Amino acid sequence: TEEISLPVMGFRDFVAKARNFRQGDRVVVHGRADVWMKATRLSFVADDVRRLGTGDLKEMIDALRRKLKGEGLFDADRKVPIPEFPHRIGLICAPQARAEGDVITNVNLRWPAVDFRVIHAHVQGAQCPPDVIAAIRAFDPDPGVDVIIVARGGGSFEDLIGLSDEGVVPAAAQSPTPLLPATGPEDDLTPIHLPASLCAPPPTTPAYMALPAFPASLPPP
Repeated sequence: TEEISLPVMGFRDFVAKARNFRQGDRVVVHGRADVWMKATRLSFVADDVRRLGTGDLKEMIDALRRKLKGEGLFDADRKVPIPEFPHRIGLICAPQARAEGDVITNVNLRWPAVDFRVIHAHVQGAQCPPDVIAAIRAFDPDPGVDVIIVARGGGSFEDLIGLSDEGVVPAAAQSPTPLLPATGPEDDLTPIHLPASLCAPPPTTPAYMALPAFPASLPPP
């Protein structure tokens, strides 16, 4: 089996109904498949959508937030300050990910004195939590790494579930190195953002925030 992305299009009544749903809701959608032969592209034209109940994943994430908050992992006094002049950034991202190039290129344009140590990891799927935890723990004892960035270019609610894992969030909270999640647009925020030293969308903005003041010749993002 293969996982594919399938765009869903709808009009009029469908759009009106869809406005009532939130990310994480479980729904059933009625419609028909549509194939655009010129580009061999498959889409789905929807005409009705009905709620099946609140999504199990969202319930799980909300329960995890409450549990970890109760343990004090999100307290402000736990957040590690970012050094004024970082010399090396530890970057955790998927191999050949666009987020890696975006972060490194934009940081080098603004502050060439910074270098990177990169650890490639799965940032979605079952292997995501152990990979990200291992990468954070590999950076922590390295005195040369001043800031850790966990980067991913966004994704669906389900794609980002690995970064909400019950093991990943404590690893981020307990890291003695300042940690910045860079995982896509603002509506993609996951529990790993809550113990972070700073939090900002999208993937490159947290990288800018790890740098000293912008050079005068370059505008801020």
